[in-house]
Amino acid sequence: MAVAIPFMMYAGAAVAVFSSIKQGQAASAAANFNAAIAQQDAAQARSDALAQSIQIQRDNVLRIGSIRAAAGAGGGTGAGSVLDVAADVAAQGELERQWALYQGESRARGYKNTATLDLAQGKAAKQAGYVSAAGAALGGLGAGLQAQDRLDTAKLRRVG
Repeated sequence: MAVAIPFMMYAGAAVAVFSSIKQGQAASAAANFNAAIAQQDAAQARSDALAQSIQIQRDNVLRIGSIRAAAGAGGGTGAGSVLDVAADVAAQGELERQWALYQGESRARGYKNTATLDLAQGKAAKQAGYVSAAGAALGGLGAGLQAQDRLDTAKLRRVG
């Protein structure tokens, strides 16, 4: 029975090593999955911003057309203050379009940063799993050797 003690310590260390490696791999896989989702979110944010900017651009064209039609219906010549209003509406519309693109890019950058962080955490988790496994292996080996030494010392005392 006493001979089994070192073996059990070695076996326990082996289980701890395996568990540490698997835990690190699982954490790494989860972080990589989160990074992939963040990358997809970044692409979606850019796509949404582009679609919104196209809609804003369309609305601007309709607004300017409406201003020109109203000026023409009112007997305006399309000169002077009508041009000023149309130019102002066009400038404001372009500002709105650019703002939508900026907001989308800002969201995308945030998602990309999250993805980068997730990948770094995944790499760190994997490395931590290996370090933990090495610690468990050394700890188990040390405990097993210590138990074996005690058994050998006890045997020598009985014989001597």
